[in-house]
Amino acid sequence: MPERGLVPCFAIVRLDDWPVDEAGSLPVNARDRVTVTKVVWDEAEADQEVARLNASAARSGRANVTHYFSMATRARTPLPL
Repeated sequence: MPERGLVPCFAIVRLDDWPVDEAGSLPVNARDRVTVTKVVWDEAEADQEVARLNASAARSGRANVTHYFSMATRARTPLPL
């Protein structure tokens, strides 16, 4: 049973895959490589945003180091405006 007050949503996530150093390890903490850029309520919207962001990264030459994907998750019910 879902936790009360949580609703399904989709996180848009950016993964920065920077080159490794000579020792084969990343020069930064792994948590600094992952960013949730946005949360949306609709899976189709999430898919469209991921496609747009990946295309933008490709046009700017960052496609080899920046990758976007969506991930199903849950969030607290938004407050009414």
